Amino acid sequence: MYELWSNYENFPRFMSHVVEVRDIGRRRSHWVVQGPAGTQFEFDSVLTEQSKNRRLAWRSEPGAQIPNAGSVEFEPYRGGTRVTVRLSYTPPAGVLGHGLASLWARTRNARWTTTWRA
Repeated sequence: MYELWSNYENFPRFMSHVVEVRDIGRRRSHWVVQGPAGTQFEFDSVLTEQSKNRRLAWRSEPGAQIPNAGSVEFEPYRGGTRVTVRLSYTPPAGVLGHGLASLWARTRNARWTTTWRA
């Protein structure tokens, strides 16, 4: 699982809202993601922690349309690997943006579960 997650260019294969991820060097990547109502957002991200087979962490670089940070942790579990994802972000458009983001997250969570069970 770690190898799949550590190569960000794989993300569009299992995260339906990720349109494209490109490695831009020096632990940085450029992301294009689909947001609510067909919107697309782009940002650059920097890898802040990488502990092989254990943890990845990142944060968006200054000026991102949607400032964000997160981590993915991997731990052995019942003969497989438990993956724990933590993500925080600040949607644009204040209160309205938060409302749309909440609706969008509920829809995306349902897709996420389905994707991993497939």
